[in-house]
Parts: sequence; C-alpha cells; structure tokens
Amino acid sequence: MKARLSDADNTLIDDLFNSVLANSINLALGQPDFGTPEGAKRAATEAIQQDYTKYTPSDGIPELRELIAEKYRNETGQSYNKGNVLVTTGATEACMSAVLAFSNTGDEVILPDPGFPLYRSQVLVAGATPVFVRLRREDNFRMTPEDVESALTSKTKVIILNSPNNPTGSVSTKDDVMGIAKLLKGKDIIVISDEVYRRFIYDGSHHSIGNYLDTAVVVDAVSKEHDMTGWRVGWALGRSDLIGEMSKIHQAMVTCPSSVSQYAALGALRGGNDRMPSILSGYRERRDYLVDGLRDIGVECEPPSGAFYIFPDISRYGSSVDVSRRIAANGVLVAPGIIFGPSNDGNIRLTYSTSSKGVLSEALYRMKGALRG
Repeated sequence: MKARLSDADNTLIDDLFNSVLANSINLALGQPDFGTPEGAKRAATEAIQQDYTKYTPSDGIPELRELIAEKYRNETGQSYNKGNVLVTTGATEACMSAVLAFSNTGDEVILPDPGFPLYRSQVLVAGATPVFVRLRREDNFRMTPEDVESALTSKTKVIILNSPNNPTGSVSTKDDVMGIAKLLKGKDIIVISDEVYRRFIYDGSHHSIGNYLDTAVVVDAVSKEHDMTGWRVGWALGRSDLIGEMSKIHQAMVTCPSSVSQYAALGALRGGNDRMPSILSGYRERRDYLVDGLRDIGVECEPPSGAFYIFPDISRYGSSVDVSRRIAANGVLVAPGIIFGPSNDGNIRLTYSTSSKGVLSEALYRMKGALRG
C-alpha cells in the first residue's frame, strides 16, 4: 500500500494557504504582485469567445508545447521539440507526475532540507522514502555534489533539485550542477530540477542540470515569471521517453490542463517579459530593506541570491511554530521553518513578493513587538 500523509502534514501545508486573519500582513504565501500580462488576458478572452473550452490533447496544445521547446532551444542550444514537453496543471503537478512515474514503494528520493514542503508529500504519496540532504548556511544553502554523493544508495531513484531554492533563495553554481551531473552520469537516476524561480536571481546566474544530464527533467511554469499562479500552467521538459512515462501519470490525474489557461500561457510566452529588469530591481530593494530591518530587531539573516524569500534564524526566540504563532498574534503571518524539512525548527520563512516597503516597515514593527514582548 502507498504511504499516506498524516493529518498533521495536511494541516501544516494548508495553513500556508488558508491562514487569513483580519488586519494581518501576510508574509507567508509567496506569489508575485506585478499582475498577469495583458497578452495573456487577451489570449484567454479570445479563447473563451472562440469556444476553445473543450478538452485539449492530454500533453497540452501543440502550439504551446512547440513554443516552450523553442524557448529552451534558443536558451540552451539543445534540439528540443514538442515531443520533449509535457504541459501540466502547474509546476507542482509536473513534479508529482515525475515522482509517481519514476519512484515506487521501497525506492528512495533525495530531497533538499530545507525545501518546498510538497516535495516530501509527493514522495510519500508515491510510497517512496524521502531522504533529506541538509543544506548548510556556510554553503549558502546550496546542494553540492558532495551532499548528493553522501546520500546516494542502491535504492536512490530520484533526486529533486530546486534553484533558486524555496525557502532559502539559494542559487546553485555552475560547478554545483556540473558536479552533480558528472556524479550521476550513466546512473539510472532521474533528477527533477524545479526551476520556477529561475528568472528571479539577484546575485549570480541560473544554471540548469538539464543542460548537462540526459536523465534530468526540468520543471517550470508561467506562475512566477508571468504572475499567473492561479492559472495553473506549468511544464516538464526532458528526454522524450521520460516525458512519455510522465504523460501516463499526468493523463490519469488531470486528463489535460485547462484549455483557457493554456491559451493564456501561450499569450504570455509570445509576449515575452520585458518587465523583469524593473521587477527584479523592485524586489531587490524590498529584499535589502527586509534583511536590514530584521537585523535591526535582532534576527540573524543573509540576503538571498534568488527567489523572493528570506529564511532567518529565530532559534534564540523559540521553535519555529511557537515564534510563528507569537508573530501571528501581532498581526503578521509567516511560515514556520519546520514545514520545510526536519532540520529547520530554528527558522521561519518570509516573502517580500507581495508587500511594499511601507507594509514591510509595519510588519517589522509588529514582529519586533512579538519577539521582544
């Protein structure tokens, strides 16, 4: 029988999405605030008007798959085509399809610790065993080749990488991804590379293991880059036989992604995103403001290199759940570190993706009262 999530697992994850208190400042849920592009809205409206509201091919509409393949051909120089692309109901479903396709009961899946909470949930649903790799602050929370090597066993079937990382904002270096690729070359191990934050990098550059390893499955979406979290369109990109195996799981779970959302994604990708430089500039300002403010009230943290999260050390004030509750009582919602992996009860996660500097200033004032009260 497949392993099942406990009620506690579900409650902790649901709290991120459902914790809404009157007059609270929500720094718990990370999603952009710059708006869905007009091209995406027009494409969705046109799709509705033209009755493009029926089932689509399970793997996604051909023009969207081809555009995604073209986008990656241009960026990487690799010979991708639509057969290398599976369009999914968000990046989460892409990861879920991969985990279910390539792991089973008795297998091990290597996960970053800290890492996105749903990775662990997905592994447990597949009946596999999560093996956490502790990401260290002295390595800027990067997953290194040495980390991966130390966790490998004969039962390892899947490794999940995430750069930039949620919740730490760490960014893998070229040496990191090339080293991991070299370590795994010739092994029957699938690497799921979650790259949804790849456009949100302030220091360094994005490097994908998909450029160096043919057993890698790259996961991305329009959610973060185009501020389309609720449209639920993502994709997986990889070797055609791997995509074919994932497609079997995907079809059984969702039949096909939303037709209207796929056309919206097509409009977004066709329009590009010339807003990113100004968006990154604004997010960098918020990042620096929040880091400086946290330090001023006695919370240890470093500025993240990517994404839009800060993962400060609050261990001097208590456990992550207790501190999160105290802060919530003062009107600020944050995510307790323990949901991101077993080694993180001394941290909390805050996002600066949806709050102006004025709102962040008020949040810091309330947090100061909670921590010193």
